[in-house]
Amino acid sequence: MFECICKKGYSGEFCEKTIQLQNCSQAPKKTGIYNILNHGSGPFPVYCDQTTDGGGWMMIFKVIGGINSSFSAGEFWNSCDTFSENVTAVLDTTSTYRGNYKNRIVQSWQMFSPKEARVALYTNGTEVVSIIFNAKGTTHLDWFSQKNLIQSPWTDLRNAKNIFPFHIDGHHGVRSFEITASYGGCELDSGWLVITGPDCGWERRQGVVPGILYSKKTHNITWNDNQADVGVAQVMIVYIR
Repeated sequence: MFECICKKGYSGEFCEKTIQLQNCSQAPKKTGIYNILNHGSGPFPVYCDQTTDGGGWMMIFKVIGGINSSFSAGEFWNSCDTFSENVTAVLDTTSTYRGNYKNRIVQSWQMFSPKEARVALYTNGTEVVSIIFNAKGTTHLDWFSQKNLIQSPWTDLRNAKNIFPFHIDGHHGVRSFEITASYGGCELDSGWLVITGPDCGWERRQGVVPGILYSKKTHNITWNDNQADVGVAQVMIVYIR
């Protein structure tokens, strides 16, 4: 019996060249978990969405509604830490695994140089909102903005005036990934998207804090008004490609 030893970079029965993925665009065209290399670092698992809008989307950040933490989703995003990077149970679009996720690509954003970023909201594993941004020439701190917006479900967002804030760090650092049309006190706050804090009654009304809230209409809504217009997602994911 012979034992063959493949040269570095080759593997398998016939010592075929090992394909080392750098991103999800290079992965097989089936949605799932793949190991990638990031500019010289060792391989680590990522979730690749190969279905939406041509595929190639790599999950880099995931927040589950209702998970209490000492810091907000925005602070979590801005920190230098990774979280659950090698926990494969978190690498899907559901809230089954009760933990948030962040991989090393967030802090290596400019080195990775993504062309597009996408914020997607999910309920029961099904996408309910998708927002796509132009990420060329951006950093992990400034890609989430109106000027970079490519696509959203809201017809009034692209040309809306005086949006404040449209920012990962929202109201007083308590809200996150906030796209607000106007502040008018808790009763009159209006917008399109927010991961909530504890300050206003409408933020706590859904029984989930932090909650991932979005407008179910094609335009911004006043959060304190008709609750039938307020969508509550279980999961928010940031993808890049």
